[in-house]
Amino acid sequence: MIFLPETEVYYVDICPEMTGGEIVVDDVQYKPLTNSSIVLPAGAEHSVNSVKYQKNLRTTLVCEKYFILSKYLKRLESPWYHKG
Repeated sequence: MIFLPETEVYYVDICPEMTGGEIVVDDVQYKPLTNSSIVLPAGAEHSVNSVKYQKNLRTTLVCEKYFILSKYLKRLESPWYHKG
């Protein structure tokens, strides 16, 4: 009924002096930049390197894009909120 999601990570505000905090997808590291995003395909293994230094906290939005058959849309309870 609900298929694996594609995930988009949007970096709203990143401290330009931040060291560390790169997202790693399939052994490739990407440095987050303010007003940029990265799309993770369904099932992609990923991790984030630890942040070594930053002056300001970073603001990041994560959106999971599910593929739902149209006949089930009416049964979907929305919105779902998750703290994390």
